[in-house]
Amino acid sequence: MKRMLLIGLCLFTMSFINNLQAKQIKGKLVDSQTGEAIIFANIAIYHYPENKLITGTTSDLGGEFTIKVDEGRYQLKISVIGYEPLSTKEIIVDGTTINLGKLKLSPSLTQLNEVVVTAEKSYLINKPGKQIVNVGKDIASGGGNITNVLRMVPSIELTPRGNMSIRGNQNIKILINGREPAYGIDAATLLKQLPASTVDQIEVITNTSAKDDPESAGGAINIILKKNTNDGLNIGINLEAGKYPFKGSAGFTLNYGKNKTNTHLTYGYYTEKHKFSNKEQNIYTSGNTPYNQLSSSGNGNYKDAGHLIIGGFDYNISDKKSLNFELMHNQYKNKWDYKADNTFNSSHHALKKRSITTNNSKDNIHFTNMILKFESKPEDDRVFSMESSYAFGGVKDKRTIVETNHLNIAEPAEKISSDGDFKLGEIKADYSIPVSDKSSFEMGLNSDAIWFNAVQEKGSLGQFQKKDFKFFQNRHALYGIYTHRFGKLSTSVGIRPEYYYSNTKGSMYKKDISQEYFSFFPNLKMQYDLNKDDISQTINLSFSKRIRRPSDEELDPVIDYSNPTHLNRGNPSLKPEFIYSLELAYSYYQGKTKINSTAFANRNTNVIQQYTELKEDNILFSTYRNHSKSNNLGFEMNLSYKPFKALEIAPSGMFIYSRFANPVDKTTRFNKKGHSWNVSLNNTVTINHKNTFQIQGYYYGKNKSAYMLRESYYQVNLGYKRNIINGTGSLSLSVNDVFNSGGKEKYKYFGDGFTSQSEWHLNSRFYKLSLSFFIK
Repeated sequence: MKRMLLIGLCLFTMSFINNLQAKQIKGKLVDSQTGEAIIFANIAIYHYPENKLITGTTSDLGGEFTIKVDEGRYQLKISVIGYEPLSTKEIIVDGTTINLGKLKLSPSLTQLNEVVVTAEKSYLINKPGKQIVNVGKDIASGGGNITNVLRMVPSIELTPRGNMSIRGNQNIKILINGREPAYGIDAATLLKQLPASTVDQIEVITNTSAKDDPESAGGAINIILKKNTNDGLNIGINLEAGKYPFKGSAGFTLNYGKNKTNTHLTYGYYTEKHKFSNKEQNIYTSGNTPYNQLSSSGNGNYKDAGHLIIGGFDYNISDKKSLNFELMHNQYKNKWDYKADNTFNSSHHALKKRSITTNNSKDNIHFTNMILKFESKPEDDRVFSMESSYAFGGVKDKRTIVETNHLNIAEPAEKISSDGDFKLGEIKADYSIPVSDKSSFEMGLNSDAIWFNAVQEKGSLGQFQKKDFKFFQNRHALYGIYTHRFGKLSTSVGIRPEYYYSNTKGSMYKKDISQEYFSFFPNLKMQYDLNKDDISQTINLSFSKRIRRPSDEELDPVIDYSNPTHLNRGNPSLKPEFIYSLELAYSYYQGKTKINSTAFANRNTNVIQQYTELKEDNILFSTYRNHSKSNNLGFEMNLSYKPFKALEIAPSGMFIYSRFANPVDKTTRFNKKGHSWNVSLNNTVTINHKNTFQIQGYYYGKNKSAYMLRESYYQVNLGYKRNIINGTGSLSLSVNDVFNSGGKEKYKYFGDGFTSQSEWHLNSRFYKLSLSFFIK
């Protein structure tokens, strides 16, 4: 017995001594431009200078890694899809744990070719709940705005008239550097003012984390701008002009860094002028007029222009403390002139009525957003940040409608003016704490308030009616996220409790309408690493609960009279919509082949749905209401294959199947099942290091929803790019929509007592010349 105890004691002592000798090398991998953690990178450790492989590991969901080693001399070699490889200098382990701190990896400039016809495509990376498009230098050199970059991402659809959706849902948020720029700003309007040359990365977020705002039914698009931190002056410039219709844009990024300060400025300008036509036919199966059919055809002109300015400065108070200030300002105007010829028919051919509607409108949108952020790192791997922001802006709309009958007699012009303004204040704090080598915990709080006021005046001959609408919203939230790594599996679990209160009042209400509720938003993310030899594979699983609160347009009860035969109004009694989203994604990379695929399922409750009914005099009236629920299943995939060094083929596609529940009243006619799908193909031929040619096309199949059917449409683009000025600039020529087919939108709506068909046609073929260059 004593002999056994002695042997055990010796073994324990030897193990203890061995553990004392075993030291660690630890660090954190981050993107050199955005500072975002890089997960599941391959880290291999070699004996130095023999270059003999010892062992290896991968970074976790926080980008961190730890490797146990004996005393000696080593070198780390790091590789990950989408970034340039990194090799460290000699590392000497002589008795203490070596903390390398943050290791910065640079995005690769030889990735997939970009989605813009006149540029190269960066690699699209799958992460739990999001997709990342690296808009590198090669891409930005080709010109174009962000809407062009997004058109070929399989999750996103952009209709010819600019309506944007993620996986079939148009209720999305636009973020710039992780922050919402303004309240209620239209996504497509904001994005087309940002030249691609000013953007570093685009994140398509389909499952938010507990740290993020859960208010986005369809998800969010986060635009991460370029921010050069090098000393000295750095300037990037982009110019673009197109014809038939006319489109033009200009933008630049300016950065100046010296000592502890860094100043940056981004500017984007966009203008567009085009013509469009519209045909509409309404057939009424009930109503109280002798006319059972309305045919309308019209033509119009559209012009818009916008400025977007983003500037700020960073000041490093010390090595562990920094202060950041940023200001964003947007000014956007559009003008819309439309003339429609209306014919009212009945089953009796002798009964016919004709009129001409002239509709002119002007919109002016502006907002300003100011952000102040303080960050402190009191100890290694601990980060505390506090941020406050204030935004204000408004919308002005002026519209004139004139009806002229068949005797060429015009009714008095009806003038409608709508003014709206908002204010938004927000404060938040975040604190990240390492729990162990494999675990970390992050917590924070967020509080904001929104004030929105709208006034409408409508009438003719000096007799005007005035209506007002006031909306207030207040939210308070806490969150906590725990991250842990089990070998090749990384997990992240989060919870976000949130309190919400809103109040709506106006001259058309007898009493105020208030909503108050408390909600929990859980989140789960998991990633498993299947890397083996020269094959990189990952599996991502994510789950989140999100909320879609009604927008100001959906709540605003003031009637929109832009189309006298089809009126629109919001519903201030709408309840929020809740979304439960599950995703399973797989990424594969080996040599010439890259694959990203995602299967997803969503369950929506209290679905907010636009509903149209037939009113007196055969006028259609649309508003919003809550359905009980809907279920969606979908699959998307994008592939890149390089059979030859000079050729790259990149197909992608998505399919969604939907099932809609009965409306609340259970009597309204509607589709119980729906679907949508799209495919795209992007082929790039690299003639040599100076010349690149691309052919790109996409096809959107029929989209069937609860009350609507949208017909299919397609588009083909051609582009050529030549690098100039020793590779610091590029000149691009492209033809967008070669067959002028992508500007056609056909819809069929239906409801109780009517069917409605409409067709819009924009001249979407245009020729574009782009010039971009970089000065340092």
